[in-house]
Amino acid sequence: MLAGDFDATPDSAGVRFLTGRQSLANVSVCYRDAWAATHPDAAGHTFTPRNPLVADGVEMPLERGRRIDYVLVRCGDRGPTLEITDCRLVFDRPHDGVWPSDHFGVLADLTASGLPIDGQPIG
Repeated sequence: MLAGDFDATPDSAGVRFLTGRQSLANVSVCYRDAWAATHPDAAGHTFTPRNPLVADGVEMPLERGRRIDYVLVRCGDRGPTLEITDCRLVFDRPHDGVWPSDHFGVLADLTASGLPIDGQPIG
């Protein structure tokens, strides 16, 4: 599994490579994007002017919002090695008037899917 702030949108070369949609020198990997797997038609912006820490920024006054934070699940020969049961934005509202970050977080619920990992069945 990979997770974090990649500072790259889903259509960037780096994210396309990680999700198996683009090769590099005939090499490819495949991670399933937890957000895209559970919300295929939702933008899921994690860096957005909905957050006043972004909207108030003088460096990016024209920011419209983008998804740049990810939870990626490794795929084996037959699909993801863990089942993605849910994915949601977190830290997307203030707590006691304080925003925790200029990015929203991404939280994914994962369960063992029964697919083999390193030749050993799960469960």
